[in-house]
Amino acid sequence: MLLGAFCAPAWGAPADAEGTVSEEAVVLDRQLTMYSRTDSSKDLPLAEHYLEYRPGAEVTPLMAFGNDVAGAASFPRVFEIESGRGNDIVAGVNGDFYIMSTGVPIGICIRDGVIMSSEHSYNEALGFFADGRAIIGRPELKIRFEDETAGFYIENVAYNKTLASEAGAVLFSGAYNNNNVAKEESLNIVIAITTGSAVAGGGYRGIVTDVREETGRLALSAGELVLSVYKRSYVTLLAQLAEAKPGDDISVSFDMSDEWKDVVQAVGVEARLIADGRTKSFSDNSRAPRTAVGIKKDGTVILYTVDGRQTGYSLGMTYGELARRMAELGCVQAANLDGGDSTQMHAVVPGYTETSLINRNSGGSLRSVANYICFKNNAERVGNVAHLYIYPDEISVYGGQSVTLGLKATDDNYYASKVDASKVTAVFSDDALGTVENCVFTAGGKEMSGDVTLSLGDLSVKLKVNVLTEGEKLDDFESLEGGLANTDLSFVHNGRRSLKLAASGERYSPGKTFTGKYPSMISLWVCGDGSGGSLYADGRADSGFETEICELDFTGWKQVSCRLPRGTSQLSSLWYSGPGVVYIDQLMAGYGDYSDGEAPEITAHASDGKLSAIVEDALDRKLGKSGITVTCDGARIPFSFSQSAGVLSADLPESGGKLHHIVIKAVDMSGNAARAGLEYTAPEAEQPEEATAPAIAFSDMSEANWSLPYAQYLYDKGVISGKPGKDGSLIYDPFSAMTRQEFAKVIVSWLGTDLEAYAGEPLDFGDAQSIAEWAQPYVRAAVGLGMMNGKAGPSGTNFDPSGSITRQEAMTVIGRIMEKGYAPDDLSGFSDASSVAQWALPYVQVLVGQGIINGAGGKLSPSSPVTREQIAKIIFEID
Repeated sequence: MLLGAFCAPAWGAPADAEGTVSEEAVVLDRQLTMYSRTDSSKDLPLAEHYLEYRPGAEVTPLMAFGNDVAGAASFPRVFEIESGRGNDIVAGVNGDFYIMSTGVPIGICIRDGVIMSSEHSYNEALGFFADGRAIIGRPELKIRFEDETAGFYIENVAYNKTLASEAGAVLFSGAYNNNNVAKEESLNIVIAITTGSAVAGGGYRGIVTDVREETGRLALSAGELVLSVYKRSYVTLLAQLAEAKPGDDISVSFDMSDEWKDVVQAVGVEARLIADGRTKSFSDNSRAPRTAVGIKKDGTVILYTVDGRQTGYSLGMTYGELARRMAELGCVQAANLDGGDSTQMHAVVPGYTETSLINRNSGGSLRSVANYICFKNNAERVGNVAHLYIYPDEISVYGGQSVTLGLKATDDNYYASKVDASKVTAVFSDDALGTVENCVFTAGGKEMSGDVTLSLGDLSVKLKVNVLTEGEKLDDFESLEGGLANTDLSFVHNGRRSLKLAASGERYSPGKTFTGKYPSMISLWVCGDGSGGSLYADGRADSGFETEICELDFTGWKQVSCRLPRGTSQLSSLWYSGPGVVYIDQLMAGYGDYSDGEAPEITAHASDGKLSAIVEDALDRKLGKSGITVTCDGARIPFSFSQSAGVLSADLPESGGKLHHIVIKAVDMSGNAARAGLEYTAPEAEQPEEATAPAIAFSDMSEANWSLPYAQYLYDKGVISGKPGKDGSLIYDPFSAMTRQEFAKVIVSWLGTDLEAYAGEPLDFGDAQSIAEWAQPYVRAAVGLGMMNGKAGPSGTNFDPSGSITRQEAMTVIGRIMEKGYAPDDLSGFSDASSVAQWALPYVQVLVGQGIINGAGGKLSPSSPVTREQIAKIIFEID
């Protein structure tokens, strides 16, 4: 990583390509240490991060959520809220499972001794005492509601939960939300609180102020309680409640088992992993991102996350693997928390004041969740410099470049403190590395590596420095026109065009003159055909020169380099001598031995109408806004980009409730491309009472279909149109295999292709008469664009229009139309990688490398038919 592109510590970076184990421990405070470990040396790559907490008074746990119990919130928002309350959050992980539609946690919530939400009927909970000690078990919370005037009571009332048929009697407080989020008709008893609070062994007293029926939401206010009962159930209960009248005296009691009465913070957990030292066994074999909590014999608490669903980086764990890992870490009690896209760990890295996302979340954007298990620092701020840090601890800079070093400090109590840059001294392993003044490092002019020891008083840290050479893009041929321009993507290495040279005296003239600084070499990508021809360059140094770049004794694309005479001031032309033609892409000049084969790195998240991202490149300090595009639903949107910091930001659509696909693309000057896609749903505005849910286009799909958002998205864009059902309604038929002619229609519609331009394209297939009339224009376009070529058989080439298109065929078609330059994946994470056909392999590798294809159950299933619901997701991902 170049320090010039550095914004925050790159925790959770993947292990290197050779397959290694990388481990790191960071002391966040005297009671809290964060461990990060990546392992790419095995068949199943793994990335894990965990917090080790030693109970005590200086750092204590805190159950945190957003503004209310209902409604999920992002961790940055929760951090902001807690900071406003004077709580200095050190770190946190996601907590309990929750109802996705309401953001209400499944299990119990206790904050600062106050019960915020009731216990689930069978799930256990994680609790913390005031001294930080932890417990996992059942609180056995019992809530009793009594109308003392009318003479009736209700046992086991739910508290601040989602009102529904299966949870039909819920007591709400103002901490829940500004309304009870009810969608059905309910009977409601409104109570003014006169005394008390929701604490174990305590409760409320109040007076009924209103009894009313509602067909939807009911407003909730501070200082009030509302007992809501679902009207289509609970007939006996409704009859009792009919006795309640304004003025009645009400009492609510909260009882809990003795061992939980002193718990001050709690969240619900899901499956128990370890109980009293005995590891549970599980039959589930699906790997996913996971979050877990464990307690060691000495009382130490482990909060654990493992990343998943990321080929080549981390595949996640099964429940059984998670249980065994928690046992390896010394836990005698452990339980699973919410996982999947919810898995996340955040920490204030020493020396910083804001939080960083530590793990690499599997979702396109950082998920908001119901609650978080946090730790807060209760010590006083001292302000001295007691601990010194350097971020990152290794930098790569270009000769002569000056960069400000990320030297940070904390005081005795691990709060960020200020570094006096004028008092920092530096000692170099080799003085030729450069100089340091006021924490600004200026590299020497020689390519080399070494160490710099930075000291402030008795404290010191070591920084590894790599001084590099640099390159300059001469042409990427994307703007090339005329006979030398090639637009056949089969012969393009980067982008959408390449240079085509024949042996008929054709010459390409870069027309590049160098002044003051002369390149020592050029590099370029060449597509060889094994013909033995040669590629040449000429130009001027002290005098004219002519040199052979390479001989075409290889096949396929290869990056080649050629030394230039000292003092080369002009590169005049390139030409080819030999049979056939040669294709050339991405011509670069190097100042020193420059070669860049690494793509930029993009990390991004979207929330609350904002897109933010870090776009950085290991070598290309010239990566700027011109090399980046941001699209929403396939259309470009404006964005801002700080080249020095690598920070990108953009405003996102405000259309509440609609699914959008955000894509960030970055191409460095060497043509290496990277892509990051995010799903984003804009927050829904408050709807009027009479508002109805948005219509679903297809009668055979419901919100239970995981593919519905993607099918609806493509329907709204006019890419898919569905099928007529037996009752005349529109259906999508999601589980059926997609036919080849259907796929031609989908992909051509997605491209927005002018069908008239291909009306004359011949359909030279033996079964052309079998292609449906509605499909023929799309098949003609797909053939004319070179996307689909038919299938060879004993009697010739057929299109097989009604046959199912396989996964690898669909990936090949998509790969043929994608711009080039994306890094391929080695597919080592898939057990059936060897069954991918050679003609499909490069396309499959690129689509997997870009996260567009993820497989299922560790398999690619290349020869299996693609279902219509899978196609909806795939087209959404490439949009």
